[in-house]
Parts: sequence; C-alpha cells; structure tokens
Amino acid sequence: MTGAGAAAWVAFTIFFTGYYDSEHAARAIGVINSINQVAQLVATGSGGVIADAFGYQAVFCLAAVLGLVGAGVLVFVTEPVPAARCAVGGGFRTVAGRPLLLAVAGMAILLQFVNFASVFSFVPVYGARIGASGSQLGLITMLTLGSSAVAAYSCVRLAERAGYTWTLRTAAIILSASLLLVPHTSTPAQLAAVQLVSGVGRGSLATLLMALSIRSTSAGTRATAMGVFQAVYAGGMLAGPVVSGFMADRLDLAAVFQLSAALCLLLAVMAYHPAVRRA
Repeated sequence: MTGAGAAAWVAFTIFFTGYYDSEHAARAIGVINSINQVAQLVATGSGGVIADAFGYQAVFCLAAVLGLVGAGVLVFVTEPVPAARCAVGGGFRTVAGRPLLLAVAGMAILLQFVNFASVFSFVPVYGARIGASGSQLGLITMLTLGSSAVAAYSCVRLAERAGYTWTLRTAAIILSASLLLVPHTSTPAQLAAVQLVSGVGRGSLATLLMALSIRSTSAGTRATAMGVFQAVYAGGMLAGPVVSGFMADRLDLAAVFQLSAALCLLLAVMAYHPAVRRA
C-alpha cells in the first residue's frame, strides 16, 4: 500500500511543473526535489524524537494524519490551466521510446541501485559496526538528506551553464569517491563527513535525471514520460538491497560499497550518451 501511494510522486512532480513555463520545467524539478529532501530531513530528525517520547505507534499515527492534511489541502489546489487542457501528444510507445528518456532511465536504475544498496541499507549497518549510536545514525542520515536538498536546488542551474553531461559526470564521480571512502572510515564523525559529500552527488544525480526525463516533451506527454522513468528505475530500488545483501553475506560490506562505486562510474560514462549531450 505504501508503494502504491508513493506512485503518486509521478503526478506530484508533473502537477508542480505545470505552474512553470516549459523552459523552466527542469528548475521546477529541482525545487520540488529540494522541498522533498527537506521534508525527509525533518521527518528523520523528528521521527526518532517522537518515537522515544511516545512510542513507534505515535510516529505512524502522526504520519497518517499528515497524509490526510496533505490530501485536504490538495482539494483547494487548482490545476494549472495549460496542463489541464493540454491534449496528449503522441502514443505511449512514441514517448517511451525516446532515446533521451531511455538513456536517463537506464542511468536512474544504477543510481537507485546505489541508493538502496548504500544510503538506505548498508551505510547505517556499517555505522553501527564502527560504534555509531542510534542518534548518531539519525544525524548522519540527516546530513546526507540536507546536502542532497541543497544540491537538488542548485544543480539544474549549474547544468544549464556547464552542460548536463559535465554536471552528471561530476556528480557521479563525487558519489563514487564517497562510496569508496565509506569502508575506510573508523569513527561516526568520519562517516558523517563522507555522507555529507555523498549527499551532494546523490541529490544532484536524482534531480538532473528526473529533469532530463521530461526535457523536450510537451506538457501533454510529461506525465507519461515521468511515469515510464520512475517505473523503470524502480527496478534499481528492488535489485539494490537484494544483490547487496547477498554480497554482504558472501563477501563483506566493503564489496557492497565497491560495487556501488563502480556503478556510479558506469553512470558517469553513460552521461556521454549522444541524447544526453544534445540535451
């Protein structure tokens, strides 16, 4: 049920970009991604405090109430007129077969694999192994989300000046280097510093790939393009924890981070795809 609800993120992003002119759609993605990261940061920080004070059930009850409040607010939100009236241009196969969409969706699979193999799975496990307490692990996650929020807001503007290929490549290299450093950290403070840098790469890549998925599409086809993009990269979310868990059991945690770093470098190479270079 949570996964079905999360699918609404497709509609949220397209709904939000509808308030912007077409030439600023990429910046709109940066803004909504940044807000999303800030919300996750606040939730991560406050959730643990609420759970300690009132129990885990209180956290889920509060989350449910916030969801209902959000749904209530949406009742009073007016959909942008151009988006509401725009007819869908082109069939599903035409939209889904666009080279740029296929390229960035493939890159997003790698990114989500890395995210769910490292940040959301084995970074906390590794942190606990080197002596990080529960509150320290929460702080490390907050630092990652915070730097991701800053990067999400600013990376599109950088890409518009330096080019998407250069920005994607740089972000992928930053994320790869930070992942390689994780097994070499020996204190929670060192791990926090590495994760702060990791968040910059992660936030930039997620935002840039999402922005590219709807680049050069008409308003009527953006929802389809975004839906295809997120449906494809969900494969990385599934494979990341499964494959990395197997590797951690058979090898060690270092192998997980090394594989993730290698995939980031592959992503950097894929940034030279002709469709991306023309974007």
